[in-house]
Formats: sequence, structure tokens, C-alpha cells
Amino acid sequence: MRIIHYIDSIKAGNLLSDYLLRLTTAQKEYADVKTVTQQGDFKKLLADFQPDIVHIHTCWEYQAATHANWAAKKQCAVVFSPHWELDERARTTEQKSTKKVKTLLYQAKMVRGVDALLVSNEQERQDILKLGWTKRIDIVQDSVLNSSLSDDDMALQTISFYRKVLDTHYQWRKMQFQVCFTLVWHKRQPTISCPATNF
Repeated sequence: MRIIHYIDSIKAGNLLSDYLLRLTTAQKEYADVKTVTQQGDFKKLLADFQPDIVHIHTCWEYQAATHANWAAKKQCAVVFSPHWELDERARTTEQKSTKKVKTLLYQAKMVRGVDALLVSNEQERQDILKLGWTKRIDIVQDSVLNSSLSDDDMALQTISFYRKVLDTHYQWRKMQFQVCFTLVWHKRQPTISCPATNF
């Protein structure tokens, strides 16, 4: 499995950065993993690496929504982890007006368009379900916040989640192909008229 993680930036001592570094280090035992930030060339990495999964870890940034869209167009499964940025407090107290505009322009569309969301606990899941944007949300706890969970266990649970997403993604693409094929096939068939019957 090939995985790209996208985050706006990695900063020493930052909780999200620490989480991502621990996750990717542990995932490298089980998959081919790359991480890219705003300063990296996401489009080139996407083309060269050809990932199975693109995992976005940035919320409220247009560039993250654009990257999710590019990955989807390349037939990659896209997972989004908002890291509590979609809960009510984050939406309504921090840059409230700006986030309302971003919601209308791209954030809600991004959430609806990704294959699934991955959150760290049931409360975060419930907060996102209340928005009504998606029901495709799963939970893998964060080993940075839960000392009883090892980095390796977090990585294995995340990879198991990715496999589930890939299976669903594949089935969805297969169903879309079948529908398109059926529509094209029926357009090519001559119209069959039924002879009139007299009763």
C-alpha cells in the first residue's frame, strides 16, 4: 500500500506534527509512506508516487481541499482527518466569519467528497455527524493522547481502516463503471418494438 500524508506544516513540539511523525514512522513498517507539506510539490508527488491513499490532515485551508480534489481525480482514495477543527467551538469561536465563508466555498464540499473521515474519538465523530455533511466516519485513537495505545497499534488500526476505505472505493468505482457501461450499451442497441397484439 502506498500512502501520502498531507499536512500544512510540521513544527517541533506541535501536537499534530508529533502525531503525524509517530503515525508515519510506525506505518513505514507496513506500507510505503510519504509526507508532503505546503512547501512540497504535492501534484508531482501524486503523479510520481501514485498512492493508493491520500490522507489529508489540514482543515480550513483551500490548498488542502484542492489536493483532495486532485487526488480524487487521479482515482486515489482520499481520507480526511480534521483533528477537532470541525467541532462547534473551533467553527464558532475561532475566525467565525472566515470559517463560514470557507464552509460555503470549499470545506463542506471537501468533507462530502472524500471517501471517509478518520477521527480520534466518539465525541469528535458525533460533532461531525451533527453537521450533516457525511456519515462515513471511523475512529482510530491517537497514541500521543492515549498512552495505553502504542504507535504500532495506531498504525495497524489506521492501515486496517485504509483497507476498508480502499475496498469501498474499489466497489464504488466498479459500480460506476458498470452503470456507465450499461448506459452506453443500451444506447447502442437498436430499438426493439413489440408487435401489436389483438386480444
